[in-house]
Amino acid sequence: MKSWIKKLSALGLGLLFSLFLLELILRAAPLFFLQAPFPKSDPKAYRIVCVGDSSTYGLGVDPEKNSYPVVLQALLSQENKTSIQVFNLGLPGINSSQALERLRKNAGILKPNLILIGVGINDPWNLEGSDLLKNYSESSGSVVEKWKLGFLRWIQKSKLRRFVKLLLMQKDFLKNAEPCPEFNAQTVEKNNRLLPDIEKQNAALRETLRQNFLKFTQIAAEQHAQIFFLECHAPGWHNPEQIIHALYQELNLNVIPVFDVFQAADAHSVPIRSKDNWHPNEAGYRLLAELVCAALHSKIPVHTKMFDASQENWKKRVEVADE
Repeated sequence: MKSWIKKLSALGLGLLFSLFLLELILRAAPLFFLQAPFPKSDPKAYRIVCVGDSSTYGLGVDPEKNSYPVVLQALLSQENKTSIQVFNLGLPGINSSQALERLRKNAGILKPNLILIGVGINDPWNLEGSDLLKNYSESSGSVVEKWKLGFLRWIQKSKLRRFVKLLLMQKDFLKNAEPCPEFNAQTVEKNNRLLPDIEKQNAALRETLRQNFLKFTQIAAEQHAQIFFLECHAPGWHNPEQIIHALYQELNLNVIPVFDVFQAADAHSVPIRSKDNWHPNEAGYRLLAELVCAALHSKIPVHTKMFDASQENWKKRVEVADE
């Protein structure tokens, strides 16, 4: 009997050691052979890195033709003899913690002169790898709850778990894809069971966004890059845009106004939304790129064209295009 116990113990320890070793290998792998899925950074170019979720990625259109980073590069290239490179780090569904990690992995490779940030709208429902779990647990008086949420966060940040989940989701691990849950009633219900106190949820959300926004600025400082934060183009679930925009002011961040223009365009029935009525369509992403150009005018060391982004002008332009 004792020999069987010893064998099982040895087997268990061996399995734990193997998993630990595999975790170390996966953490070290990007340092040696994983490459960023982007064109090579041109040291002579003015390099812009766009960090964000689906609205940076270009969901609702062909991302390689009509996402706002692609349109932005086209607009700036028309105005400058200097080569312009715009890199799109957007991924659908990611939260601010995932976006921060994505920038941290790629900033040293891409060496940006300018960083544009548009994240946070998914933070209330996507808890994958989110520091919201840590911030929620720190306000809890329950030791059991703190341990449970801390362990869950550790598991979520495990490279081995991420690797396996990406394989199961059939996503490309080499392209730095991020495992994200689907936004649906089941996800919301699961999160509310995990974090039952809504008031503490909101406080943890605010603190998570505050910390991440400051960390984005730290990365920009390390890269000697300018940084601007985009307002959300539409309200999100539980209205995180209200917290996001308030933090922009509180932290005195460089902000690109977007929200009011899109809201006014919606109020005047300007067709700038895709079929899901939330993400921009081709015209909406062009509007987003032009708003970025207008906000950056005279603030960066390359020429940026000023655009009339008023809803009246956009309504006329879209009507002409439809004809």
